[in-house]
Amino acid sequence: MQKIRAVILAGDDERGKCLNSNSKIHNKAFIKINDRYMVQYVLDAVCAVEGISDIVVVGPERPLKKLQSSYNFEIVKQQGDIVDNVIASINGWHGEKVLVVTSDIPMITPQAIRDFLLKTHSDEADIYYPIIDKESNEKMFPNAKRTYVKIKEGTYTGGNIALINTECVIKCKKMGKKLVSMRKSPLKLARLLGFKFLIKLMANNLTILELENKLSLLLDSNVKAIQSTYPQLGTDIDKKEDVKIAEKSLTDLKISN
Repeated sequence: MQKIRAVILAGDDERGKCLNSNSKIHNKAFIKINDRYMVQYVLDAVCAVEGISDIVVVGPERPLKKLQSSYNFEIVKQQGDIVDNVIASINGWHGEKVLVVTSDIPMITPQAIRDFLLKTHSDEADIYYPIIDKESNEKMFPNAKRTYVKIKEGTYTGGNIALINTECVIKCKKMGKKLVSMRKSPLKLARLLGFKFLIKLMANNLTILELENKLSLLLDSNVKAIQSTYPQLGTDIDKKEDVKIAEKSLTDLKISN
């Protein structure tokens, strides 16, 4: 597997206050699930993947420094939103592919990451993004509430990781911010993509290729959707109910191992 670098986004998030009884914790990454920080599960998975050479974690310096005794990573101070943090983390990296992972997907596994990366080898693109089918999601996490989009090939939800060519990040900044802010609202995304897309979306007649081509045009980059059967790539923690799902899932995984 080709050597790549990884960025884990663990910046402050006010939603952290809603997920934990400890009012001092504002950052989801440092909410404890089964006595471990959420970001630690993501670090475990990323560190176990062969071919990942360097890891950068974007977030608060003090709590992250405490983790450096157990993990080998560089700390980059949070800059702003997701796009700003990605730009800050890849400073000085030119023409490389970087795996970007959010810190709020504690069920992620090395196998899920490996599968995603292997599937990116078949096509040359600037941005690879996983889409996970509804059936796989509901089979593994039947109680998790996800945002789905129904298209011609099936019903999918998006992942919380991406493989990105560093050269396209700066030129995609403005549009990237728009897309990130709308990522959980299919209708807002459809309006941005155009009236024809909205009609096709409502008719469940959009294809993956059409979505790829439109996003490639908007971002002035080659965008490729990667179909995955690993719900762990996108089952994020946004609500107290999600924390309970994660606790049970991670306990079951520990018992099975």
